[in-house]
Amino acid sequence: MPPRLIKLGQLAMILAMLMACGGHWAVLQTVAWTKMIADFSQKEGLQSAITKTFDGCHACKLCNCIKAGKASEKKQEPQAQSEKLTFILQPFKITYLRPGNFQVFSERYVEVMKRANEPPTPPPRGELV
Repeated sequence: MPPRLIKLGQLAMILAMLMACGGHWAVLQTVAWTKMIADFSQKEGLQSAITKTFDGCHACKLCNCIKAGKASEKKQEPQAQSEKLTFILQPFKITYLRPGNFQVFSERYVEVMKRANEPPTPPPRGELV
């Protein structure tokens, strides 16, 4: 896969996780606070604007919409149903079968068979004098 496609997939996954965890409300709240600080700082100083933004008494329209949206999401969450789960165990039987052609070989027989199956060594070559 091309690296760009992998990065795009990772970005889409991160965005989906943020949306599932309510990250969109955090982004909207950040935008609202930034707008409030900008609006308040035009009329007053920056320190006063920051204080007014975060004191909770001077909420803007967007802050109220975000608060209402969060509250409606909490109401729509499904109720957990507690049902008793029952599992049915099926009886089973384990059967061990011995192999039909089973033989026990001695270690000496195994060594002999191993040597018999080794490839032949090449013939010796004459030495040049």
